[in-house]
Amino acid sequence: MKFVPFFTSKSILHQQRCKIHMSSLYRPVTVTPPPPKAAMEKASGGTKDEQESLSKSLKLLIVNGIIGPSSCIGAYHLLPIGLKAMEKLSQLVDNHMLMANCQKIQMPILTSASLWKTTGRLEECKPELMRVIDRHSKEFLLSPTHEEAICDLIKNPSLSYKQLPQRLYQITEKFRDEKRPRFGLLRGRQFLMKDLYTFDANLEAAEQTYSEINEVYSKLLNSLGLKWIQALGSTGTIGGHKSHEFHVLSEIGEDSILHCSSCNEVFNADLLQLGIQKEDKLKATASGSGTVSSLLSQSIPKCINCGSATLSSSKCVEVGHSFLLGTKYTKPLAAIYINKENKKIPLEMGCYGLGVSRLLAASVEVKSSSDEIRWPLRIAPYLVSIIPPKQGSKEDPLGTQLAVQIYEALKKILPTDVIYDDRINMTIGKRVKDSKKLGIPFVVVCGQSVHDPLGALMEFHDFNADSVSLEYSDKISKYLYDVKSTIKQLL
Repeated sequence: MKFVPFFTSKSILHQQRCKIHMSSLYRPVTVTPPPPKAAMEKASGGTKDEQESLSKSLKLLIVNGIIGPSSCIGAYHLLPIGLKAMEKLSQLVDNHMLMANCQKIQMPILTSASLWKTTGRLEECKPELMRVIDRHSKEFLLSPTHEEAICDLIKNPSLSYKQLPQRLYQITEKFRDEKRPRFGLLRGRQFLMKDLYTFDANLEAAEQTYSEINEVYSKLLNSLGLKWIQALGSTGTIGGHKSHEFHVLSEIGEDSILHCSSCNEVFNADLLQLGIQKEDKLKATASGSGTVSSLLSQSIPKCINCGSATLSSSKCVEVGHSFLLGTKYTKPLAAIYINKENKKIPLEMGCYGLGVSRLLAASVEVKSSSDEIRWPLRIAPYLVSIIPPKQGSKEDPLGTQLAVQIYEALKKILPTDVIYDDRINMTIGKRVKDSKKLGIPFVVVCGQSVHDPLGALMEFHDFNADSVSLEYSDKISKYLYDVKSTIKQLL
């Protein structure tokens, strides 16, 4: 049977104008060759001496036009595709925070330096703080975190015990004057962070909250299909009773995580050094001298829990950190609640950070090849690319009409996740390769197979499964509907 086109060339053009076009994306790609090492070092914020190597994620994100270097070392432009992935990741974080009954707010980026002075962190954190003086000579910080600010917010008016617990979070830009910003989004001066602050009536309730949020973090990382590990960490300048870190396993990571095969304790190697420093200080005090070199620093590292030396080490990228703060901030900042007896009691506080931009980069770092991005399915900027025939080929116009049809069908299933590759001056092969480099997991090609005697077939590429097959449009639509359902279950 002869195929009778039901689209005129004008109607096809109108349909194409309504699509998300690959050609219209602002995407300053470097086709060949990749940027010289010196240029990439400049983009990553490191000098030749400071930069041992370039991260895979930085190279892939810049070369494919997903992020762009800025005039500020350690900060990057999020370009349309990169912003789309970041927004998907932020939405995923929102969904998980909702699971934990957290409420979203947004605090000012500027925080009064006087609040940090009250808690003693202004001087303690001085080297890493970005400071601003206004026209009235008042000092403010470009906030790296908001413990002081949130306490200042909730103390007036004071909470009642009936209003507890409170779990307030935001996803905002943070700033840190990193001494050595490098590896792109993995360690920058400006970054996107989710910071959650919890307030409970007593330590027991705060401990329960701590366990719940850590469990939600676990579910979030699992939904991204990442290899990760939870470890005891130092409370550092944040302070508090205890802390746990969440790490993505990666050789480029700057943290060393130790696992004890005897008791299964997992902890940051930094805790060993802290133990050594404490022992040195005690020895120095006992001997009345200055510093004393610890014997521990010259011996085999031992588990901080059971003392066993059977430790294995993994290099990791820290993407999240939980702190059980107690009253470290609520007492000096007078953040209290009124109990049943009408007494004023300091709130028990926790804080939970998640580096959203760092998590995005870490995902690209560990899942991608050296020259092709592989996103976690949940945050892929686009799930499907539709590739019509090359202009003037024997498959055109039939293939173009079928491409329009499958695009319209898939758009009903995945409204914002389908992109139409209208670069019809390029060969199909080049466009398929570009979609693969960009990390689009599924590609539908309307090529030679549209003239198959058995009916109009389309090439269906599943790059995550490394497979390609010839399928009818209805089967492709059903498969991608199931993919969408699977993604929803990952929440």
